[in-house]
Amino acid sequence: MKFWNLILLAALLPLVVISGCTPPSAPVQPQATGGKRLLPPHPREDQIVAQMRAAGNGLWVVDSARYQATDVAEVAHRIGAGNVMPRYGGAKRNLKPAQLRQMADELWAEGIKIQPWIYAYQSSAYGFLKEIYESLGGHPGFVGVMLNVEHTVSEEEARKLADAADRYRQRHAEGTLIGYTGYNLGLTHRRSKAEVFLEKVDYWSPQVYWGVNGSDPKTFLIRGYKEWLQLGQNLGYDPVIAPAGQAFWKDVSRVRMRPGQMAEFAKLTQGYPAISWYTYDQLWNRPEAIEELASVAPIRDSSTQVPGVQPGQPSSGGAWSIAVWFGTLALWGYVIWITVTLLTTPQVDRKRLNYGWPITVALWVWENWLKPLADWVRERQRRR
Repeated sequence: MKFWNLILLAALLPLVVISGCTPPSAPVQPQATGGKRLLPPHPREDQIVAQMRAAGNGLWVVDSARYQATDVAEVAHRIGAGNVMPRYGGAKRNLKPAQLRQMADELWAEGIKIQPWIYAYQSSAYGFLKEIYESLGGHPGFVGVMLNVEHTVSEEEARKLADAADRYRQRHAEGTLIGYTGYNLGLTHRRSKAEVFLEKVDYWSPQVYWGVNGSDPKTFLIRGYKEWLQLGQNLGYDPVIAPAGQAFWKDVSRVRMRPGQMAEFAKLTQGYPAISWYTYDQLWNRPEAIEELASVAPIRDSSTQVPGVQPGQPSSGGAWSIAVWFGTLALWGYVIWITVTLLTTPQVDRKRLNYGWPITVALWVWENWLKPLADWVRERQRRR
């Protein structure tokens, strides 16, 4: 009988795991509970969202000085991005002040705005910020700056950097945006100091790079949402969020990307004021990927967008999870009852016990099918 108890426990284990999960077939929907938000909005949400929508979706560039601004603008137009985000400073193929201004002028001539980004953990980050604001302050196409934080930054350093960006903004480009980007699961991956930055900057752009994590857009968005909601609860309001999607196929680690996943990400994030794609460096020479993004570019113009919402828990499936949870609880209760009964019943009386229909059926299958089959196999082996 101990054998059958082990079989039951093994059968119940997947149900225990499933009961704590949400069915993956349910679509990701904007956060809403009967039309009501779960948290208060960002104090300046309307202003921030209006600026982000005016700028449009973003297109990241890493080796910024390597490409012609007109070529970048052509791809940006094709995929529906109105904001080019070039990396500034710190490497041979990144821009210097004069090049940055020239790129901004050339992009603006093509109807594209500019939002440079820097690695915030570099020691020269303060100097980069100063050069960006001095070069682009007053430029009609200047959206703002993006602080990219992927490595260890202390809370004190995070506050200093965000304060410095705000000071330069007030001095040279008042009214522009300051964004912060970091790992999608920023609270688990504590290195990003998400809460500290979001107390100072305007919005968060979590890096939803599903392929790097061996996942898919929907699963990774749902995983991230749980932490985004916790982040908002810690802050006391919904941060404005503009997810960065994966548009690269090579990285320091193995990257899993399948056709159609970028389009899926674009459809799942329609409720946001803007999204962005990382990166032009691996997108420009992939016409099939550009076509995939171009095919979903119009949906952001035709969709109903709600300011500051996040992709919420799946819109259906709650009752399913509850039913599985209660079913699992009932089965565990049955197993416990059987175990206690067996332990408290003398060996001689156990054959007379009524175990209930699951054990009765299992014993019948064993006696009539499995046991004869096992005996036949053993007999064949003995004759050999």
